[in-house]
Amino acid sequence: KPIRLNEGYAVIKKGYDKNNNVVEEAYLDEREQRIRSADGYARVTREFDRHRNIIKELYFDEHGKALLMKGIYAKLTRGYDDHNALVEEAYFGASGEPVLNEEGWVRITYVKNADGQDIETAYFGTNGQPLKLAKGYAKVTRRYDDHNALVEEAYFGASSGEPVLNDEGWARITYVNDELGRAIERAHFGVRGEPVIGKNEDYHYHRGKRVLDERGDMLELAVFGTDGKPLVIVFSDGKRRCARFVWRYDAKGNETGSDCFDAVGKRVR
Repeated sequence: KPIRLNEGYAVIKKGYDKNNNVVEEAYLDEREQRIRSADGYARVTREFDRHRNIIKELYFDEHGKALLMKGIYAKLTRGYDDHNALVEEAYFGASGEPVLNEEGWVRITYVKNADGQDIETAYFGTNGQPLKLAKGYAKVTRRYDDHNALVEEAYFGASSGEPVLNDEGWARITYVNDELGRAIERAHFGVRGEPVIGKNEDYHYHRGKRVLDERGDMLELAVFGTDGKPLVIVFSDGKRRCARFVWRYDAKGNETGSDCFDAVGKRVR
């Protein structure tokens, strides 16, 4: 006789389409009665595109009724472009109505560049209109340099696409990258393009410049205010207040110490 596994079922029955994609899975107990799997559903059905990507999933309980995954959605849809990149994802309830997922949006769309990188991410609500997230924005745009390294992110609202501040305190962030594509400088700007100070304690400055070693460990970080002058902030140890930080490492890359300097270059103890 079938034995129930730790995953919660004894038998799994699968259905396949002509391309051998699994379009249905049903979970049964040792008496071959429908039972929920460890993933929470008793049956799932799927649709695939020509690239064998899942473009629709529907979830059902042991009674054959639509099941709300995570108590939120019973259907998930996805769309892909000709290059097989995800460009859309949307969530629906038991009756097919649009529902907000755990991140607070119904549908997300992506615009890709020729290299497959996201250059625009937009969020939509239950009415199909752009939706401003709790993080403060409805759309993010990105720019990359010739080496595909990120050089700018900008945030926009829902009403007319106006620049907005995100929950970290900036509407746009720019990066300068080294020859290895690593960010060695970042700067924060407001809705009118003015320099701003980030809210996050890790980025509580307008501009930060850093020096990295060959391993990518940070050797130095210097931070500046909106006036372009060195800015004193609280060091990561929560004690020292510094405008420039220097770290030391051993041959294995383990941090062995750090130094901290104020706005005029004096070492802070």
